[in-house]
Amino acid sequence: MISKMPANQGYRLHAMDSVRSFCMLLGIVLHTFVSYAHHCPPHWVTPDLYRHVSFDCVIFMIHFFRMEVFFVMSGFFANLSYEKKGAYGFIKNRLQRILLPFVTTWVLLLIFLPFYVRSPVVQAPIDYVPLFHLWFFYYLLFLYSAFIVLKLLGRYIKVGVNSVDSFFERILKSPFHLGILAAITLPMLFFMKTTMVDTPLGFSPSLQLLAYYGIFFSLGWIMSRQSHLWTRIAENYWLYFWIALITSLLLVPALVEIGRYFTTFNWQLVVIRALYALCTWALVFFVIGFFLRYFNRENKIIRYLADSSYWLYIAHLPLVWYFQSHYYGTIIGPLKPLLVFCSTLIVLLISYHYCVRYTMIGKFLNGPRFRT
Repeated sequence: MISKMPANQGYRLHAMDSVRSFCMLLGIVLHTFVSYAHHCPPHWVTPDLYRHVSFDCVIFMIHFFRMEVFFVMSGFFANLSYEKKGAYGFIKNRLQRILLPFVTTWVLLLIFLPFYVRSPVVQAPIDYVPLFHLWFFYYLLFLYSAFIVLKLLGRYIKVGVNSVDSFFERILKSPFHLGILAAITLPMLFFMKTTMVDTPLGFSPSLQLLAYYGIFFSLGWIMSRQSHLWTRIAENYWLYFWIALITSLLLVPALVEIGRYFTTFNWQLVVIRALYALCTWALVFFVIGFFLRYFNRENKIIRYLADSSYWLYIAHLPLVWYFQSHYYGTIIGPLKPLLVFCSTLIVLLISYHYCVRYTMIGKFLNGPRFRT
């Protein structure tokens, strides 16, 4: 069962850390599988000769919930961090742990990119300044800015926090809460340029994406004050699983058939977007509820992966590109994604242990750590 929410600064939310690290590892899986998907996006720089629709299915399933869970967790930890550190401490922490890694990693990726653009496996020229996989941090900076402004305004304008909490509590206690939340996010899906939630490629911020992910961020922020709602989610995780399974079985074949870039507006697209919204919320609550039920106590292996996951995520893309290029054209078919993923993960874990964990890099990413 879910433990009590933190009452002191030394408390570690094991389940929430596990959720966050799980989603970061899924990001490596997703970027590994993209090269081998039947609907490999045109902007991906290392597409492979071997393609199979099964990898599209995995990518779609991951895309249904991964970033949404990230933003829920981000809102949750943002509020806890603000309450612990205050406004100045929060801003300083976010600049150190989000802005600095974002800028540094982005510059390094720009240095690596020309080597792949000139590669014979490149599918399309890149005619924009890309955000790469760092777009999540870029959008987080906007949401953190809005979060700080609202927090500071709240000191002078009594917004009625209790009323907001009560409103969301009524929604989450309703037997129709998945449908209500899906109805809230559904309108934003109709502004997307693809059949799924868009992935921003450049620096021009998408208002629909900021609004969409802002809802998930806000939910995490609000629920950080209401631990009993997390308990309710954990108790109902099997219900969310069955709803997610049913909607996924309807959605995935449709998306495989029409592809991600189908944009013709018709009744099928309306149904797909409605199912997408419902499936996303079911998966978000299932994943969080599952980890709250089974990963809410300390485990040394999971703790280590959670500690390393930030480094694994920000550093993985050049290695994924390299191994995808390295195995390009080899006759190992469906084993190639597994080889790329394992090769990438091994190099990343070794680099984390010896070059990051107890170094200045690790201090900036995860705070100071001492050898025991």
